[in-house]
Amino acid sequence: MSDKSNLFLIIFIVLSLVTVYFWYTQFREVDVSATMSSAGESHLLGREFVLLINKLRAITIDAGFFSDERFTSLRDLTPVIEIPEKFGRSNPFAPIGQ
Repeated sequence: MSDKSNLFLIIFIVLSLVTVYFWYTQFREVDVSATMSSAGESHLLGREFVLLINKLRAITIDAGFFSDERFTSLRDLTPVIEIPEKFGRSNPFAPIGQ
């Protein structure tokens, strides 16, 4: 190899290592800060969760929709698919004619 090829290869490897190092440290800081929460913050998150659950309990569903004339007049229009009685050869790997 020529000196230019060696120099290019060394510069490429150094830049790759530097890029990987900065990329790794950037994502590592984000993950650490995301997973490290104080007890007070987790307590507040728990309280917010309980408040949302209490809001869901207040929801009521009117089941009168199912007894409405428009709902009961709906009909299923999907076609009935008839399955043939015989599906094929009993042994698909047997030679043809046997």
